[in-house]
Amino acid sequence: MQLVPLTAVPSQLVQANLNGQSVSIAVYQLGMAPTTGLYCDVMSNGTAIVNCLKCRAFSGSVTEAAPFLLLDAAYWGFQGDFLFIDSEGDEDPQYSGLGARWQLIYYSPIDLAGLQ
Repeated sequence: MQLVPLTAVPSQLVQANLNGQSVSIAVYQLGMAPTTGLYCDVMSNGTAIVNCLKCRAFSGSVTEAAPFLLLDAAYWGFQGDFLFIDSEGDEDPQYSGLGARWQLIYYSPIDLAGLQ
């Protein structure tokens, strides 16, 4: 597992080398209160993996399925997945708590295999 550093701003672009992949992650707020939400785009080695995907959080509850961000990313050649962790409850991420309450974690294929 690897922490992807995010800051408490409404729009940001983070670049990282994850499992040998050059990854760009855009996290941004869309909508107007009370229906605002965080969304993300993920690119790997210049290939779009997902666009405008709603960010969901995971509280760590054993009764809840972990809402990993990427489904079928392996089809696009991406290795691994991401998960937003809510350290204070089970609410979906808000930009004001990014990097503190809500952490974005990258799971490598080996990490994911260990979860099964």
